[in-house]
Amino acid sequence: MSEKSSTTKILVTLPNEILSIYDELAKRNGMSRSAMINYALRWYLDYKESTDMLPQILNMLQNTNKEKPNTPEDINKLSL
Repeated sequence: MSEKSSTTKILVTLPNEILSIYDELAKRNGMSRSAMINYALRWYLDYKESTDMLPQILNMLQNTNKEKPNTPEDINKLSL
């Protein structure tokens, strides 16, 4: 028997032009409005989490690039 996650009903107010675009997108993807909201929120949260990590990733890449020798002198410094 699979366990259902708990859910909460919410009321969302959207401008008509956004709602028509949203409904068309949900229809094209074969989703209900609720499923589309769930998908969009999960996508945004995943995106937000990955962009929150971006400074750490860039810093790591910058530090990695600094450690790579680019010239013979750099190679000599590493062997000392």
